[in-house]
Amino acid sequence: MPQRGLLYSLLILGTLFVCFSQPVWAASHSILGSEAPNRSFPASELPKWQQILDTQLNETYNTQSANVQKWNDFIGTLKNEPKLRQLMRVNLWFKQFSYKQDNWVYNQDDYWASPVEFLTKGGDCEDYAIIKYMSLKKLGFSADDMKIAMVYDVYSGTDHAFLIVKHEGADFVLDNREKLTVARYMKNRYKPHYAFNENTVWTYNSPVMVQKMRKYSNGTVLPGNR
Repeated sequence: MPQRGLLYSLLILGTLFVCFSQPVWAASHSILGSEAPNRSFPASELPKWQQILDTQLNETYNTQSANVQKWNDFIGTLKNEPKLRQLMRVNLWFKQFSYKQDNWVYNQDDYWASPVEFLTKGGDCEDYAIIKYMSLKKLGFSADDMKIAMVYDVYSGTDHAFLIVKHEGADFVLDNREKLTVARYMKNRYKPHYAFNENTVWTYNSPVMVQKMRKYSNGTVLPGNR
């Protein structure tokens, strides 16, 4: 997660609090053992995500990219696998793609890549989460069971992102840095900023430590990690 990217998204979310004043206190939307979200609003109000969704509808996967074809073939091999094995294999498969910061590849501090862009150019943590989300959608997982989470890593003092998927009553984390992990085992390390799927955005109380650090750092956030 780049230095100014998450700040930009959080500023947008803060502005939207004025427009969507009715909080949603839904324990079912707590993540990583956190308290319930303090706000929710339509995903259409998160511009970078909406652009990805719009691109996804129009993006063709019949490109000449070898990696796009490999991805299509890989998804085909998973069609008859059990759901838990699909989660494990999707998380593992994308580890072959090297992490690349947005300013290296897209010349921007924070750029959310579409699946084809990720497969042809690479990306950072939220881009891994996005393409895993889209992969599982192709395999029949419901949007209601998935959330992309933007979080604070207490251990490293940086921002990060990954996909959370509910399966048979348990939440699993698909992270570009880890094997498939049950979410509750990560609750001490990660504190959520916000989470979203294609329908809804949920916001959480950012850790007090992060709020104080940003207050004295000209509004910037700490850079993300791999």
